[in-house]
Amino acid sequence: MRPVATTPAPALALPVGWRSCLARRRIARVGFYGLVVGSLLPIVFPILWMFLSALKPLDELVTIPPSWLPRHPTLRHFRDLMALTNFPIYIWNSTLAACLTAGITVAVATLGAYSLTRFQYRGRQILATFTLLAYMFPPILLAIPLFVVITRLGMADSLLSLALAHISFALPFCLWLMWGYMKSVPMALEEAAMIDGASRMGAFAWVVIPMSLPGIIAIGVLSFLVSWNDYLYALILLTSEGKKTLSLGVSTFIGPMAVEWGLINAAGVVVTLPVIVFFGAVQQFLVQGFGAGAVKE
Repeated sequence: MRPVATTPAPALALPVGWRSCLARRRIARVGFYGLVVGSLLPIVFPILWMFLSALKPLDELVTIPPSWLPRHPTLRHFRDLMALTNFPIYIWNSTLAACLTAGITVAVATLGAYSLTRFQYRGRQILATFTLLAYMFPPILLAIPLFVVITRLGMADSLLSLALAHISFALPFCLWLMWGYMKSVPMALEEAAMIDGASRMGAFAWVVIPMSLPGIIAIGVLSFLVSWNDYLYALILLTSEGKKTLSLGVSTFIGPMAVEWGLINAAGVVVTLPVIVFFGAVQQFLVQGFGAGAVKE
């Protein structure tokens, strides 16, 4: 019995219109990614240059024309930063002030937003509006009044006074953000918890807080960074060497006779790297928190 000869099926050819459409899509995708890379380049390049400069010896830092990559990488700048300067003290002071700012801001903003969304009282809408209005004032405008108040209270040159100053311009926006976020938390869940025997605070702790966690993380990160990056209020309120924060400490590396470029780049890496790692870990919560909090019913 002879085998039946089979002929391969002809390849399915796309119409000319489909091929041109796919080509346009590929070109648009390449153009989109090129636009994204071009937009990120001015942001990424200074950070990458700082990282590479922190590994260069001093002679390579001042070489003209500059070298892109370190020829003889070294960690000497990092060792000098930790051993010969007060940089560990600056890190501790900034961390303590930022944690105080974030903790108090999160607590007050969460409770305030819960009050604005769950209780009915006269002037509630006006209070929320004026809260956001307070955020519109630039921080420099409040510097002198805050300095006078803190000095008369005997709290000058302390990390607590610095944290309170940071709270004064971080809290309004965080409260507004949490107000918009808590509007999306259904009240029926709280009512069901209270019907099952939970108190008002129990329902708040076991129902509202877990459902508002992305917003709480968002305002916590925002208020932490407000304090971590501040220079103005630290310069005004702190005078002693043992109370200086990172922003003030790094500025001491710029002297009238010389600039310690190696220490400045190493300090920039130590300050920036934890923030980048932390943002990468919580970016999903930040997007959810800012997105939901920005929507107004």
